[in-house]
Amino acid sequence: MPCPDCSDNADYERVELVWPGKGKPVERVSLPFQTIERVNDVRRSRSAQAELVGTTPRHSGLDHNQDPPDTHRHSGLDAESTGQASQHRHSRVGGNPQGGDNEDNTRPSRAREKPAVTSRERESSNDSNISADSAFHRFDVETGRADLPDWWTPGWRNRLIWGDNKQVLSSLLDEFAGKIDLIYIDPPFATGADFSYRTQVGDADVTKLPSMMEEVAYRDMWKGGVNSYIAWIAGFIANFHTLLKNTGLLYLHCDPTTSHYTKALADSVFKKENFRNEVTWRRTASQAKGSQHDAKQWGKNTDSILFYSKSNSYSLDPFEILTSPSEIRRKFPKVTPDGRRYNTVTPVFASRSMGARPNLCFTWRGFTNPHPSGWRLSKQRLEEEYAKGNIVIENGKIERRSFLDEYGGVPVGNLWTDINIGSVGKERTGYPTQKPEALLERIIKASSNEGDLVLDCFVGSGTTAAVAEKLGRRWIGVDIGRFAIQTTRKRLLDIPGCRPFEVQNLGKYERKYWQVARTSDDAVEGYVRFILDLYKSQPMLGQFSYLHGIREGRAVHVGATDSPVSSAELQATVAECASNGFRALDVLGWEWEMGLNPALKDELSRTFGVDVRLLYIPREILDQRNIDAGDVNFFELSVANVDVSSPYPGAVQVELTGFIPAVDEYMQARLTDMPTEWSDWIDYWSVDFEYDGEVFVNQWQSYRTRRERDLSLVSDPHEYEHGGLKRIVVKVIDIFGNDATVGLDFDAGD
Repeated sequence: MPCPDCSDNADYERVELVWPGKGKPVERVSLPFQTIERVNDVRRSRSAQAELVGTTPRHSGLDHNQDPPDTHRHSGLDAESTGQASQHRHSRVGGNPQGGDNEDNTRPSRAREKPAVTSRERESSNDSNISADSAFHRFDVETGRADLPDWWTPGWRNRLIWGDNKQVLSSLLDEFAGKIDLIYIDPPFATGADFSYRTQVGDADVTKLPSMMEEVAYRDMWKGGVNSYIAWIAGFIANFHTLLKNTGLLYLHCDPTTSHYTKALADSVFKKENFRNEVTWRRTASQAKGSQHDAKQWGKNTDSILFYSKSNSYSLDPFEILTSPSEIRRKFPKVTPDGRRYNTVTPVFASRSMGARPNLCFTWRGFTNPHPSGWRLSKQRLEEEYAKGNIVIENGKIERRSFLDEYGGVPVGNLWTDINIGSVGKERTGYPTQKPEALLERIIKASSNEGDLVLDCFVGSGTTAAVAEKLGRRWIGVDIGRFAIQTTRKRLLDIPGCRPFEVQNLGKYERKYWQVARTSDDAVEGYVRFILDLYKSQPMLGQFSYLHGIREGRAVHVGATDSPVSSAELQATVAECASNGFRALDVLGWEWEMGLNPALKDELSRTFGVDVRLLYIPREILDQRNIDAGDVNFFELSVANVDVSSPYPGAVQVELTGFIPAVDEYMQARLTDMPTEWSDWIDYWSVDFEYDGEVFVNQWQSYRTRRERDLSLVSDPHEYEHGGLKRIVVKVIDIFGNDATVGLDFDAGD
């Protein structure tokens, strides 16, 4: 039939995939993003602080002219000499204003780079394949300071987004349609997938089960069998095509149970001629056994990675260069007097198996091949290579040298057997499906340039974001799991010189959209009634200004979807509660004013004689499937206690003195073991010493990793540039990924 969009009316064939249960296309709703934290960024209102020089990596918050306190036993370590990024776990986001040339300050073409011996020999002591800047920077992204690479766009920050993957992708379209260079995803494969992960509580290694939101969201894709999966993944593939540049590339990581369905869908969207490869990745070098082995089939130890381009206008460098010092020393074991590494494995004579080649049989500088196959090079080429120093005659012997600095790399095929799960080693975060950094390094290096934008909407343990960061790519990471976001944040903070990134969600915009869509007749009243019903309380709307319902003798106040519960709102609600004879109050909120101090709740309770509880409205209710599953739980806010002191005039130091997590029966069921010490509940905490009332800026943090379990409970001293009253906000994140904030004022003097 004629094509209505084609000027030449050429015939064309329309192909559409149809399957049982195929639904209608989902409406794309684009919502703004809400920034909840900025990391490794300066405050524009404190431009002088951008000139601070970073000191010791792990406790770099101290003034560079001041010795670190003796209590910080790790403060003397130097990241460049040790090669251990984990030394940054307890640190101020400091800065190195000098900038200077480094591996991230140039934007190469996709063509492979030839490594300089000196730069490769300076790799970290653990032979990591990916290097990173050793300085722990604070960056000024608005002005594009010299300490950011040349390719960095002023104003750009990498993004770590918590939220429903499809909703987030839809909301990225307005800003990023046709702007993504590379997409890699490793989605859950099948109904048997394990969404739990290993974490540590104190010194114990325990299993954290998934949240209901994660479990419902991922397992729902298989509720109707393969048809559900096809419908689920189809929406992602369509959005990927829209987001990619015309030169963009897509990698879909699958297992054998889903790869053929996924390929059929991707072929229909990207066109079969843009399918480039199916990479077979052998996950483990050992023989498949256990759950991977069945007596009636071959062992399962491979995954498939489907590789697509958006068009034929793309570039790929499927070659690899040597990156680790040990590999360099093994393949180029000899060194010239001027320091050039080389090997002598390349022959100058042709082998007998190549047959007779009379035109290459000659004598050159007294040497002749005894076989009729002759030389590998012509006389002219031999002289040229001899002049370059690539062919050397010493002690009556001739040798042909291959130099490291001229090494072009080895072409990589589509069967990858040299990277396996066992190589994760020190990278391991506890996620059972975590992929090795070497796998993502190969994909990102071959498929993008420095400064290109990489997207992973199933970021999980953060491997894609971490590798993209180390390789100088911009990145966007998305996940529905709180703990995935927290794990990725810590993994990024462990990278020396990690560039600025924001932690975002759809927050109030998503909730407001949901509120209007659900209760279109009378959005506000319908919304309040819905929340009261979920909370199993009786409405008493219209009778009071702030009291909306009652449950078992306790008055109930429901916070708005598009604004946090403020201190003023809390005070007015408690006052109204007391004046109307209620002696107990439950305040339900989606968000809370940053730094709303638990002490205020206690003070209001004492002043008005009202027992006050503050409870989160769970985000899970935005998805009807969670409500249908009957697992909607309102939980109290966690409570963090902090003290501040002034170690010297004009400076402040924050100490974390206690923490009470919000743990109900549902949360307890998510963990196989319970902490006994209050500090064991804490996974991460950070301080904004000059909170501006808008966005929390991480200026100091301490956190645990699987290898480093200690947590500093006292911040480094922070020296204020100017005196006056300062607002300090402390953020604490527990082992579930839930956060609590505390705000307090500090007088920094004149």
